[in-house]
Amino acid sequence: MATDNSIAIIGDGVGGLITFAILQHNRFPANSITIYGESPQPLATLATCVRAIGQERMRSESSGHLNPLDFPGLSFAESWQKKSPLPLLTSLCDAYNPSFDLLIAQSEKLAKQTGFFERKVSKKIQRITRRDDSHFVLYDESDEEIGVAGHVVGDGGVGLVDHAHPRYRRHGRGRRRHRHRHHADAGRHVGIPGTDERADRRR
Repeated sequence: MATDNSIAIIGDGVGGLITFAILQHNRFPANSITIYGESPQPLATLATCVRAIGQERMRSESSGHLNPLDFPGLSFAESWQKKSPLPLLTSLCDAYNPSFDLLIAQSEKLAKQTGFFERKVSKKIQRITRRDDSHFVLYDESDEEIGVAGHVVGDGGVGLVDHAHPRYRRHGRGRRRHRHRHHADAGRHVGIPGTDERADRRR
C-alpha cells in the first residue's frame, strides 16, 4: 500500500536517473520511490542515437552531467581520471566537450551509488488514474494495475497528465507542476521534468 509520500518516477532514462538522484540528495527515502521503465540502462536510448550518428563527444560543457550538484562537473572527473589539469583548464575557457563514454561511466556509477535498479520495476506505464484525493493508480500496457503512489513524476509522453487530469486541456488549468516549482500535496500533482519547449508541449 502506498503512503501519501510515496513517489512514482515514470521513465527510467536520463531524466529518471537524475530525478531519482535529486530526490535522494534532498533526503527523500529511497524506499518511498519507485521507478518504472524497460530500459536496460538509463542512457541506453541516448547511446543508440549518439552512436548511430558517430558522435563521440557531447555538445554540452562540463556542467552537462548527471549528478544532483553542479560541482564536480565532468571536466573535474576527467582531470582526476587522467591526472591532468587540461580538462579543467579547457572548461575555464568554455571549450570543453566531455566524451560520451565519460557520461556513460558517470551514469553507471550514479545508478550504483543510488540503488537505482533496486528501486526499479521493469514495466512501461500506459496510463494513470486517480483513486482518491491521496493516490494515483498506475497501469501497464496490458492495462493491469501495477502500482499506487502519492506523487507521480513523468515526462508526460504517454498521456499521463490527460489521464490524471482530464479537465486540464478544456479549462486551461490543473494540478500539474513543472519540476522547478516546489509542491508536495499528496495525490494532487503530476510533475513534468524540464522547463524547455518540449516540456511545455506536454501540457
